[in-house]
Amino acid sequence: MAGLIGLPVELVERLAGRIGIEVFARELLRDQQRIVGLYDASITAIDPFPGRVNYEGSDPTLDGLDRLFTGAINSHLRDTLGVETDLSYHLLNLETFKAWKFELKGEFKQGFLGSVDDLRVGMALNPYMQVYIAHGLFDLVTPYFASKHLADMMKLNPQIRPNLTVKHFQGGHMFYTWDESRCLWLAQMKAFYHNATA
Repeated sequence: MAGLIGLPVELVERLAGRIGIEVFARELLRDQQRIVGLYDASITAIDPFPGRVNYEGSDPTLDGLDRLFTGAINSHLRDTLGVETDLSYHLLNLETFKAWKFELKGEFKQGFLGSVDDLRVGMALNPYMQVYIAHGLFDLVTPYFASKHLADMMKLNPQIRPNLTVKHFQGGHMFYTWDESRCLWLAQMKAFYHNATA
């Protein structure tokens, strides 16, 4: 396992193979005193506190994109769409997150609150329903393999299994910031919508 993920054998043994994303991001390039982004592990930055036990710097992915996306969406809302508001859009808003009320009204299945069973039922009831799931390969926050694994575990009826598409693209959480991935994704989405509405 250590050889496959690029971490020292001693670390993998000490953690019994249970490597969290924060540990992976901090330890992968520790010998270079660099950290990898959680939202895009292909983006790295110098670790400002290499001697500390826990990583205490910013995520290199978010710091690079936050201002660009925040400025762009606020400009688009006002200048292009004509939205008149004193409110500002924030890519990630810690105050909103802290105020969020997580009311668990749904059913727990195997210890987790999920939507896979609901999706399976929805696709069974509507055999024309089309589902497209896209991921960036370097996203550690929502890893692509989790969706592939869940899609395989759904064991959909062979008549409706072709209606579920799972695609992976070069890039991270926002893989569409990579020109090649954005163009490929756009072409695939056009074909997906054409086929779904045909």
